[in-house]
Amino acid sequence: MAEEHEIHVFPLEEFLGVCKKLDENVHIDCVTLAQTLKDTSRAVLQIRLLGLWGDAYVKVTRGVEYLIVKGFVGLRRLQLTRALRTNPKVAMFVVGTKEIVEDAGKGIKVAVFAYVAIDVLEEILQDHWSLARLIGNVASHIGQAAISTAIGAAAGVVLTTLGAPIVLTFVVIVGTTFAVGWTLAYLDSRYGLTKKAISLMMEWENQIKDDVSSAYRIAREIRRDFDTALSLFEAAREGIERAKYARDRIERYLHGIPNFDDFLPFR
Repeated sequence: MAEEHEIHVFPLEEFLGVCKKLDENVHIDCVTLAQTLKDTSRAVLQIRLLGLWGDAYVKVTRGVEYLIVKGFVGLRRLQLTRALRTNPKVAMFVVGTKEIVEDAGKGIKVAVFAYVAIDVLEEILQDHWSLARLIGNVASHIGQAAISTAIGAAAGVVLTTLGAPIVLTFVVIVGTTFAVGWTLAYLDSRYGLTKKAISLMMEWENQIKDDVSSAYRIAREIRRDFDTALSLFEAAREGIERAKYARDRIERYLHGIPNFDDFLPFR
């Protein structure tokens, strides 16, 4: 007998509602929460493998990158002392300023796609579509994510320059990024910065719509007047042609020159 499975689908509106409540109540949106949980799990795994003070560096041999792990093997769970940089067992480690910047760039890229998708879905479910509101929300979310990620990466670069261990550095990066992101979200909610900006943008949007509507109405009136003038011009030209034709017939008649049209029974 085949085993039956049940699939539970989380409704889109409920998902967006949960995200909105998180943002309003604890100043953490779904994208930030997901990214923080992912980075936290990486940090926890690094601590379990090397300890908080675990350290390593990248060494290039004949064009191939290797991760060299420092310290005694017996004092850590990760028994490797040297591994290819592409080895999945050491892929979670972020070593050096270059990798810190690259990891931050990947995080911002993911945030951009996620925020655009969620904000577009939220706008679609609104009673009235507003491009200004969509742009304002997307710009606010991406701006806060970019600022917090950049500050976190900067803290990591400073620690790396000072020679701090890689695990401790990554923990500081995750903590700083989250703290800055939460602070920006709190200040935004506290002072209503995004709401004020969106309100102003929507006023401009409505004004532009009114101006476009007025311009369209004026254009239609001009087109109507042009069509009327063109019709009058055509009627006048046709009247002139008829008058010229009548004048020619009269002149021919007065001069005794018969016209073939005069012998047509119908015209």
